[in-house]
Amino acid sequence: MAWGAIGMHGTVGLCLFQGIMDAKRYVYILERNLLPAAQNYYGNDWRFVHDNDPKHTAGVTKNFLTINVPSVMKWPSNSPDLNPMENLWACLKKKVEKEHPANLKQLEKNFIHEWVKLDKNWLNKFFTSMKFRCEAIIASNGDHINY
Repeated sequence: MAWGAIGMHGTVGLCLFQGIMDAKRYVYILERNLLPAAQNYYGNDWRFVHDNDPKHTAGVTKNFLTINVPSVMKWPSNSPDLNPMENLWACLKKKVEKEHPANLKQLEKNFIHEWVKLDKNWLNKFFTSMKFRCEAIIASNGDHINY
């Protein structure tokens, strides 16, 4: 499993792990990976975005975010997935699959290799596309869009 975050400065955090992600693990990952990097890059001027997955909306998570994160963007419950991170995961998956990793260790190595190669300017395209994504969703009356 992988958890990662991106921002206008590039990659913000990455955590690879085995097992199931529950709310406690999610908070642990945010505390150890997101907070130090986000605070280093942005100080107290940043906004966190995640969807409404149950681990994201659990009480322990909400409490942690309220105390530690300057701003959390509200995400509509039944919205199409507009989070740019989903597009990034799809791109990374394609790149890693091209290497045909033979085992878990190789998979992790290839994934980290591709993660550190991510270009800040390329990542920013995901953020700058948000206006167009939102306009496309409005134009489609909330139906699926091609992003």
